[in-house]
Amino acid sequence: MLTDRQERFCQEYLIDLNATQAYIRAGYSARTAHNCASRLMAKAGVRARIDELMAVRSRRTGVTQERVVRELARIAFVDPTQAIDFECAGLREDAEADDRAALMSVRVKSGDDFTEREVRLYDKLFTEANMNGIPEGSDYKDYLNPESVTVRTGCKLEESLKDAKPGEKFQFVRTGFFTPDSKNPGVYNRVVTLRDSFKPAK
Repeated sequence: MLTDRQERFCQEYLIDLNATQAYIRAGYSARTAHNCASRLMAKAGVRARIDELMAVRSRRTGVTQERVVRELARIAFVDPTQAIDFECAGLREDAEADDRAALMSVRVKSGDDFTEREVRLYDKLFTEANMNGIPEGSDYKDYLNPESVTVRTGCKLEESLKDAKPGEKFQFVRTGFFTPDSKNPGVYNRVVTLRDSFKPAK
């Protein structure tokens, strides 16, 4: 049997699932709330009552833990490049249902909100992962990667990156991590790609 204050604690806990705040709102001391709330939550009667109240709420609203996790996963794993039509600044017609559900809206910033910069995409120097394994007598220059450096000019970046300093790192969506060039102002170098299956020889 719970006390009136314990019952109130259970009711308050359902508001935000914050045991410390529920403890305080139930009338307990704020000074001891952090430690005592955990001990109160550990009581079998209190835990059972909270589970009971949550089950009632789930039946009433149709919201379960599984559904919450599923909806959060939609948001966490959405791929904007697969869902947004950047030409018309809207959702693509062939976007997956989960991606559509995760994106509430698409907002396009005006040109004044961008700064133009040159971006250099550095990749592997050689086309072979293990240069020690190339045929004897081969010229290493035959294995140079023609796309080891790709330069893109006029790239539009967030205005806040205009004054970024060399050494500061920023992730460009689905492209990699970049940092300002230390010798060439207005140039960003890619220092890490997001995915790379290339494995150098040990």
